[in-house]
Amino acid sequence: MKLLLPLYVCITGFRSIGIDLDPFHAELSRMDRYMEPPPGLFARDSCYHYSELLRLEIDSHSKVTSISFNDAAADFLKEDLQHQKERKQIRYAELNAIAARMKLKNCVLVFPFVVETDHFPCGQENKRRTHPPGYFRFGGKLLEGKVYFGEEIRFVWPVKFER
Repeated sequence: MKLLLPLYVCITGFRSIGIDLDPFHAELSRMDRYMEPPPGLFARDSCYHYSELLRLEIDSHSKVTSISFNDAAADFLKEDLQHQKERKQIRYAELNAIAARMKLKNCVLVFPFVVETDHFPCGQENKRRTHPPGYFRFGGKLLEGKVYFGEEIRFVWPVKFER
């Protein structure tokens, strides 16, 4: 009996709740339609790989109150996200409807967000081997509360690459 109690505590004490965030993933994948990468990314010898985190905050009324990239994200991604918000290209009504349908409240959704060339990898020296400072921070703060991670959102952009 003494051995069963610790086993029971481990099983019940470390529960993980998984939810399917595919509807959010599908909606957020539309961002590619409006993204405006810097011209330098399309140079014929351009090779890049940006791996960031995209965070959505949902309030007690199932409303998306914030969408942001992690602090270490490339400036052009942060600026582009801000432009999409200003131009109302992010469909908050649809995101709110998804959150309400899924009964999500008071939580944070995090999606790995990757932008790379169509010919990546272009040498191991270009790959990040560790996460830079600020990778897991948003507005200077670490993630806290109910946090759910979704599938990776990946955009592959073609460049005029010649060997």
